[in-house]
Amino acid sequence: MDNEGKFAGGDPVQVIVEDTGPVVAEMNTARARPCDGGFSVGHVNVTAGTFGGNVRFGANFGFILSNNHVLANVNAGTVGDNVLQPGVADGGTVQNDVIATLTRWVPIDFATGANNEVDCAIAEAVNPGDITRNVQGIGIPGALADATPQQAIRKSGRSTQLTTGTIVSDNATTRTTLGGQTAVFVNQLQYTQMTNGGDSGSLIWDQNSLTVVGLHYAGDTSNSYGNKILRVLALLSRAFTIYDVKGKATHFDEADICLLDQPKGLNKHKLKKAATPKRKSVK
Repeated sequence: MDNEGKFAGGDPVQVIVEDTGPVVAEMNTARARPCDGGFSVGHVNVTAGTFGGNVRFGANFGFILSNNHVLANVNAGTVGDNVLQPGVADGGTVQNDVIATLTRWVPIDFATGANNEVDCAIAEAVNPGDITRNVQGIGIPGALADATPQQAIRKSGRSTQLTTGTIVSDNATTRTTLGGQTAVFVNQLQYTQMTNGGDSGSLIWDQNSLTVVGLHYAGDTSNSYGNKILRVLALLSRAFTIYDVKGKATHFDEADICLLDQPKGLNKHKLKKAATPKRKSVK
């Protein structure tokens, strides 16, 4: 990496994360019951982000997918924390607007030399009927795929609503500031600037179909960035590690988490070695 925060031979990597900053109040900042994807949502201690989509946990839908920094407050959340719709920045309150509770997330590693692939979390709807599988202005996910350079894409988000863009790279590296710390993300989607503060958590779709390719998490003045959706769902499905009484990781508690109707059940897989920090960072 050079002194300007760029990786040699790679894409620009200095990114301003999209969970704070001035935003314009628009339709997707409103309270909605039932609520479609694309609307304002957030952890009780976060300003606001976007409800990306309704995912299935095992056999049941009723879980909000968004970013770790939107739903889990950049690793600081606890299982069961309140998630509001709309988010705090849009007038959401614990008294009136709790829509879900934090369920699981993939921890973001800020250690020197650490690489991350995803910024994601899910929260279980208090009443499954309060959220729909529809994403405002687009529809219900019909397929999942990897994006390719020059692919035309679209998203529906809290701040800029329905916008379109083009994939620039499918292998970008970013240095992203989250909660005052900087994390490196690799193997990312880079696309033309089509987002603003508060759009974090939006699903990224193929522009001409109902295929989902990514989960938006950050942007700068020139580009926007997203995690690959297949990596989001794979890593989120095995995000929680079970520890023994000595604090040693023994196995993953793996669950099938997906945007599509294909239940696979629950499985537990033994670890050859701990793949997460050796601490009980999640419950």
